[in-house]
Amino acid sequence: MKYLCLSIILLSLATSCCFANTTVTASEPCTAYLMAHFGPEEKLYYAWSRDARNWNALNDEKPVFDPGVRLRDPFVKRVNGKFHLVHTKGWDHPTIFHWESIDLINWVGGAIDVVPPDRKRAWAPEFFYDEIAKLFYVYWASIYNGHNTMHMVTTRDWTDITPDRSQVFYDLGIHDIDLTIIKFNGFYYGFHKPGDVDDRMGNRLSISRTLDPITNTFAEGRPGKDVLEGQSKPTEGPEVIRLIGQNTWYIYGDPFHGPMEAWETSDFIKFKKIAIQTVPGSKHCSMLAITETELHRLLAAYPSETTVSSVEIILPHTKQKTGTWHYKLDQPSADWFKSDFDDTQWKTGEGGFGTEATPNTKIGTLWNTEEIWLRRTFSIDSEIVGNLYLQLHHDEDTTVFLNGRKAATVTLWNTDYDLIPVRDEAANSIQPGRNTIAVHCRQTTGGQYIDVGLVALEENRWTRKTAWNWFNNQPWPCGFNYIPANAISYTEMWMPYCFDPEFIDKELALAETVGFNCLRVVLPFVVWEYDPAAFKNRLDVFLKICDIHGLKVMFALFDDCVFGPITDPVYGKQPDVVKGWYANGWTPSPGHSMVRDPKTWPRLEKYVKDIIHTFKDDPRVWVWDLYNEPTNGGLGNVSLPLVTKVFTWAREIYPMQPLTIGQFNGNGKLNEIIHRNSDIITFHNYNPADNLLRQIESLKKHGRPIINTEWLNRGRDSNVETCLPIFAKEKVGCLHWGLVNGKTQTHLHWGWRPGKGEPNVWQHDIFRSDGIPYRPEEISLFRAHIPIKK
Repeated sequence: MKYLCLSIILLSLATSCCFANTTVTASEPCTAYLMAHFGPEEKLYYAWSRDARNWNALNDEKPVFDPGVRLRDPFVKRVNGKFHLVHTKGWDHPTIFHWESIDLINWVGGAIDVVPPDRKRAWAPEFFYDEIAKLFYVYWASIYNGHNTMHMVTTRDWTDITPDRSQVFYDLGIHDIDLTIIKFNGFYYGFHKPGDVDDRMGNRLSISRTLDPITNTFAEGRPGKDVLEGQSKPTEGPEVIRLIGQNTWYIYGDPFHGPMEAWETSDFIKFKKIAIQTVPGSKHCSMLAITETELHRLLAAYPSETTVSSVEIILPHTKQKTGTWHYKLDQPSADWFKSDFDDTQWKTGEGGFGTEATPNTKIGTLWNTEEIWLRRTFSIDSEIVGNLYLQLHHDEDTTVFLNGRKAATVTLWNTDYDLIPVRDEAANSIQPGRNTIAVHCRQTTGGQYIDVGLVALEENRWTRKTAWNWFNNQPWPCGFNYIPANAISYTEMWMPYCFDPEFIDKELALAETVGFNCLRVVLPFVVWEYDPAAFKNRLDVFLKICDIHGLKVMFALFDDCVFGPITDPVYGKQPDVVKGWYANGWTPSPGHSMVRDPKTWPRLEKYVKDIIHTFKDDPRVWVWDLYNEPTNGGLGNVSLPLVTKVFTWAREIYPMQPLTIGQFNGNGKLNEIIHRNSDIITFHNYNPADNLLRQIESLKKHGRPIINTEWLNRGRDSNVETCLPIFAKEKVGCLHWGLVNGKTQTHLHWGWRPGKGEPNVWQHDIFRSDGIPYRPEEISLFRAHIPIKK
C-alpha cells in the first residue's frame, strides 16, 4: 500500500521538466539529457549530454539493452515517473515492442500485435501522452491502400492494445512514416517523413488542432511544410526535445547517408540549423531530460572512457557481494557512529536488512522494527582515484557516516540503488587501511529495507589526485590581480586604443623584480564580440609578455562586480576618471542584462568556447577562473543558472588547465555549485589573519588544492605582514589586489566618493604609478616568501 501512496504523492508533486510528455518530481530538477538510439547491432544504445547538442556515448558505444530481437527506431519517454520504450522489429512485421522501466536500465515488457497481418508492418512506433485525459496515443506506419500511412491506437495501461482496435490516424495518399508529435500553444506539431526515397524529400512539418483521428488535420496541406533550412535529403527519423527551463526546441533529423542534423526553434515558424556532435553510427534517436541522480546511475551502470574513465567498487552492496554488519535495533549511545566506537556487543547479520514484502530487495537479515543502526569496517589498499558515491537502497530516511563524518542524509525511499554523492569531509577521511561505515535508517509504514555500497567514479571533473599532481608540480603560487595603470576597467584595458604592450611590459617587469610567478586578469565579453580575432591576438601578445617575465596567467571570463554606474558595458571609449571615486568606470562582463536574459546566452557560450578552445593547450595559461564573484552587483541568485552553464560549456572543450570559480560570500546555493564543479578550490578573503586561517581550514574539507584569488585590504587588517605568512605556511596560493595604482584608484576604499580626500592607508596595490613601492617592507616580505625561480 505504501508504494501506491508514493506514486500518488509523486504525481501530485510532478512538475514539467522538459515538455508535455515528460514529468519528474519537483524534488530534483532535470540537469542533463539522454539520447536513445540504435546502431550497427540494431539494439538500444545510450548517449548523454549537458546541452542536447554535444553527445557522449555510454558503455563505450556498446548496446545497453538487447531485447532478443532486432531493435530499430527506439522511442523513450518518461510518463508519471516511469519510462516507456517502444521500438519496431523490422520492416515487415505487424508488431511493435513496448517496455517499461523505473531506472532506464532494467526493462520489462515485450511484443504487441497492433495491426492485422494484411497491413504487413508496424514501423517506427512512438506515442504521445495526454496528461489531462491520462491516455497514451500510440502511432506507427502501416500499409493502407498500397502505401505507408500513419495508424494509431489509444490505451491507458498498454494492456488493451489489439489489432482490431487500431485505425488510420491520417492518410496523405502517399507514403508517410516516422511521425513525432509535440504540443505547443494549443496545437499539435507533427514532424514526419513523407514520400519515397526516390522523392528526395526530407522531414516536413504538419499541424493539427487535435489528436482525434476523425477530425485530425495533420493531412491538411499535404504533405506538410518543408521548414528545416539546409536539410540534407532524403532525411527521416525526426525527433524533438525542449531544452530544460527554456522556450527553445531542437529538432533532430536522420539523413540516409550521413550523421544526424539538428535545428533550433522557439516558435515553430523559424528554424535555424545548429551544429551538433553525435555518436558515430547512431541512427533514429529519441531524447529526454534526466536528473543528476539518473545521470550518475547511468554513468555507473554504463561507464565509458569518454565519460567515466573508471568505476571502482570500494564497498560492494548486497546484490554485488554479501557482507556481514553489526546492527542494533534500539537507541545506541550518542557516539555510535564514530570510527573508534566499540560495537562488539551488537548483533551481527548479513545485508541487506528489511522485510521480504519490500520490492526489488535481497534480504539477508530480517528487520521489522521502526529503526536500525548498522556498522561495518572495510579496508582499502591504496588511495582512491575518483569521486565517492554511496550506492544506497533505502526505505525510509537514512543517514550514513564514513569514519565518523557525515557522508549523506536522504529522506523518503527508493526502489533500487541510487548514487548519492559523498560529502567532501567524509570522502577525504577515507584512507588506505581500515575504515568504518555507520548507517541509521528509520521507517514508518509499509515495506522497509536498507543496503549500502560505496563506489569511486573518475569523472570529467579532475579527481583530487589529478588536482594535487597539478598543484605540486609547480612553485608555490604567489601573484596578483592585474589591470594596467592606464586603464579604468578591464574593458578599457583590452580596447585597441588602450592596449599598450610596452606599457604592460614595463609594469610586469616590476612584478618580476618582486618574484611573483602568476597573475589573474578578467576578460571583457563586449570586446571579444566586437572583433574576436583581434581580441585573441591581443591575448596572445599579453601572454608573450607575461611569459617573458615568468608569469603564468589565470583568465577570468565573467564578472558581476559594479563599483560605479555601469551595469552593461559598451564597446568604445570608456568613461574618464572621477577623482576620488573608487573604480568609477568599472564594467562587469558580460553585463547584468545579459546575465538576466538566457536568450543571449548562445552568444556567451560561443565566447566561452572560443576563448578556451584557442588556449586550451597553451602552457602560458595557468587556470580558467570562469566567473568572478557571480551574484555580486545586486544580481543575487539570478546569476546561478549562468554559473552552471559556464562550467558545462568549459568542460565540453576539455582544456589542459583546471577550471574554478572562487567562493567570495556565504551564498549556500552558489557555493554548492562552484565546489561541486571546480577542479581546484579558489576563494576571496579581505579579512584579518585569524578569519583567513579559519576559512582555509574550512576549505580543506574539499580535499583539493586551495588558491586565494583576491586579498589585501589594509583598512580591514588584511595585510601582507599578517596574511602572507599564513598562505605560505598552509601552502595556499595567493593573488592579492593589485599591482600598480592607476586609473581604477583602488588605493581608495570601497564606496569612496569625491570629497573625502586621500585615505590614511591604501586599500589595494603595492606600487605607486611611478614604480616606487607603497611600502618597501611589503616588497621585502614577498621576496622572502616566494620561492626563487630556477
